[in-house]
Amino acid sequence: MPVTKKRGRPRKGQSAAPSDKRVLRQQARLRSAAQARYAQQQKASATHACRAATDQLRSMSESVNSRLKDEFGARSVRVRGAAKVMAHLMFGVLALTVDQWLKLIT
Repeated sequence: MPVTKKRGRPRKGQSAAPSDKRVLRQQARLRSAAQARYAQQQKASATHACRAATDQLRSMSESVNSRLKDEFGARSVRVRGAAKVMAHLMFGVLALTVDQWLKLIT
């Protein structure tokens, strides 16, 4: 009568055979690698969404800065002194704000 070896889960208190341990270890490595890839993809998609929102805000503020420089004289300020420069720039910001309000109303 031939003796056969049954393979299966080890009973409580018994350890797995060395070949089973290798297989289990390899499966655990593959599973942890897949989990790491998934986490990295989730992080990348969240970063992409955040970056898109930041780019939208940045483009909006850059367009305002561009208009302030081109249309309201902030590119070349011809006064000296920090207080006078600040006064000229704030006047430009005020004019830009009024211009935006007028565009909004009409």
